[in-house]
Amino acid sequence: MSDPIPTPTPAAPIAPKREFDQILSGDVTIKKLCNSDDEYKITFSKKKKDINKMLIYQVWSDSNTPEGKKLNENREVYEMNAKDWVKMAFPKPPPVVPFTPTTVMEHGNKKYVFVINDAKVNTNGHVVFYVSSKYIDPNSTNKVIKNLKKIPQGKFHNARFDIDFYGITFNSPGCGACVNNANSPLNCNDVYTVCPCVKGVDFFPGCQ
Repeated sequence: MSDPIPTPTPAAPIAPKREFDQILSGDVTIKKLCNSDDEYKITFSKKKKDINKMLIYQVWSDSNTPEGKKLNENREVYEMNAKDWVKMAFPKPPPVVPFTPTTVMEHGNKKYVFVINDAKVNTNGHVVFYVSSKYIDPNSTNKVIKNLKKIPQGKFHNARFDIDFYGITFNSPGCGACVNNANSPLNCNDVYTVCPCVKGVDFFPGCQ
């Protein structure tokens, strides 16, 4: 007589994680890149009064577990220098799966949607985004979507950028750039993680 087939053990529920959204605002100049129909360069003013710090805030968790309830009752908010954020979010060389966040730009009552393909701090100290609307609903024939994808050119005062947060592999410097660039893995069990790579950055959301 054959042995009975064992009953599989139910998978443990996935613990909820803190998830974040990011906002950056400032004065920008937008120019279309040469030899491209849908790629643009967004250059921020480097004057402190014209570019705000990156605001990183925890979003609502849809988990109905006690852990999810705790996260919703203790939502975390951070501010980070925009240049430091660029250096950590877009490390050089880039990771195997580069960070290409969906981004909404708002200026007045106008909204535009695109992907940040890359970002850097240039030799003049400006934060620069390289963006494209190519991958935003490319097959849509909806006029509203088409208008949202029309990235404007020119100078814009106090433009607001709502930017996706890093993926699972980059929830903190300890999960990505700092490990690769400084060869000093950080303790990802901590709620807060100290970043040794970027001068002046003390704390950042941990790998919870």
